[in-house]
Amino acid sequence: MSLKNVALISTSIVALGISATTAQAAPTTGVIYVGFAEWWDDYEYGPNGFSYDHPSLYGFGRVNIPYADTKVNLQLDFFGDASLHGNSNNESPGALGNVGVGLHLNERDPSEGLLGLFVATGRVWDVYGGNNATAIMAGFEGQYYCGPWTLYGQAGYMDSNPYFVENAGFVRGLVSYYPSTKLKLTGGAGYIDGQFNGSYGANAVTWQAEAQYWFGKSVPVAFTLKYEGREAEIHYTSSEVPKLNSNELSIGFSVYFGSGNIEDADRTAAGTEIPNFDWFRLPSN
Repeated sequence: MSLKNVALISTSIVALGISATTAQAAPTTGVIYVGFAEWWDDYEYGPNGFSYDHPSLYGFGRVNIPYADTKVNLQLDFFGDASLHGNSNNESPGALGNVGVGLHLNERDPSEGLLGLFVATGRVWDVYGGNNATAIMAGFEGQYYCGPWTLYGQAGYMDSNPYFVENAGFVRGLVSYYPSTKLKLTGGAGYIDGQFNGSYGANAVTWQAEAQYWFGKSVPVAFTLKYEGREAEIHYTSSEVPKLNSNELSIGFSVYFGSGNIEDADRTAAGTEIPNFDWFRLPSN
């Protein structure tokens, strides 16, 4: 994957948002995000191991299209993550990352919550750039709104080829708190249980923390600081369990359209998301 792909995706997001706004009578809303991330990966193979860190450029776009005057919504997601430089093994830029598209279909009451389905597909690249594969996710999701709190849960299925996580189920939970309509604090965790190479067990635990502040006035812009962590394992035998500990710290800016503040954007606009496709990577990669 190259940075050119990320640029093309971003251009498509803008075009889609503009066309959707003009084509629908009901208000169409969305968000475009561009950020910079630093990754730290630690691989453990018994007494051996190595560490790898790299910067990356990450972006996504989400467009929410309500159906007429009902509570039904269709949300389209586009996302891409590309490493910015290589390593000592002459890895090329973009050799680690992912790119994909997603779709959410849900029914939402802004005063109570949301219930729906999601599906996503894309491509993932491993740490060396030699292995890459198509990946899919699909599942159920729900949100519950309680004053300044939002509870968000997802449960689903994910699959790729034998070099990555395959035939796996996952659950994920997020809790967001809004001290004000312009400030959002989020924490969450998830669990993945699947296979590697068709015959070995593979699992992972994920966690994240995020702060987002809406500072724009005439232009609806928000700043985001986010941390994501994950520990993935392959169980070859009871004593042979390689591990990947991955940590990502990112900063970026979001531009919203059709929303007045962060809380409004989450509860009436493009407020659902696809889990990080980096979840597919294992210590084999």
